[in-house]
Amino acid sequence: DEYDKKVVTSDRYRGKGFSTGPGKRGQGPDVTFSKFRSINEGDKYVDPGTHEKKYRMEQEKKKITPNGFKYTSPGKKSCGSGNYYGTFTGGDKRPKHETEYDVVRRGELPDKVKPTPKNIVTGSSKKGTFGIADTCIGEPYKYQSDPYDAQHRRDIDEQRSALNKQIGGPFKASSKGG
Repeated sequence: DEYDKKVVTSDRYRGKGFSTGPGKRGQGPDVTFSKFRSINEGDKYVDPGTHEKKYRMEQEKKKITPNGFKYTSPGKKSCGSGNYYGTFTGGDKRPKHETEYDVVRRGELPDKVKPTPKNIVTGSSKKGTFGIADTCIGEPYKYQSDPYDAQHRRDIDEQRSALNKQIGGPFKASSKGG
């Protein structure tokens, strides 16, 4: 049919040698009425945390004493986390630090470790319970092997015995003819 034929002409014959992706409108420097300037333009650079440090120093100067609030006298019976009141050492005596192990110096060998006794020792299981061999009532079960190819061997033995039962060759007719 004449109408189904499509003639394809190359773009180069239509005046388009190659094309580029032109910039989108509204996203370039031409959008603003004047040259774009940042809000922070002209400001000096300040390290992060500088203003917080200044504020903290001003608050320190406002304090009456350098250590801040101070109790008039220590508590009669101190309690709470971080003290030793009520311990066996008593009062403010800290417990003596004890090392967990001795550090071996260069060239020395560490002491040999002594074997420790077992914590829990259990007795052997009682005879006659379920699941223990030779303890059931009656005779124990005997081992019976079950070969993998037992059925195949039986089939071969049956074929050989069938061949041995055959007498002579095949049947031959006495008449000649076809």
